[in-house]
Amino acid sequence: MSGLPDDEFTNSTSEPADESWQTVVQAHYDHDDRHDLTTTIILAIAEAEGVPPTAIKSPRLDDLIDVPAVEEALFDARTDTQEIDREESFTFRYSDYQVRIQSDGWVLVSAPVER
Repeated sequence: MSGLPDDEFTNSTSEPADESWQTVVQAHYDHDDRHDLTTTIILAIAEAEGVPPTAIKSPRLDDLIDVPAVEEALFDARTDTQEIDREESFTFRYSDYQVRIQSDGWVLVSAPVER
């Protein structure tokens, strides 16, 4: 992960709600699906931006996070027969958005709440 202060890897059963962000897009990642995690993230960010996925070029996702490492940490460590007994997630900033990847496969793109 990039080591930037906005990057956050959590391992907990509950997290306090951050009222300064509102989820604008939810996408589901399935490790066995045809889309890889990078594609799922880019598609979700593009939907939040209202642009085609090919328009998401800068910053490069690979410059912000190590997607294979996040995928391994969240999805590769368990087998299909294991139940998820805790919620793990990785949160990072992409432009004006906060992106949260959860161990249950949900990718949440949030925008700042306007006050």
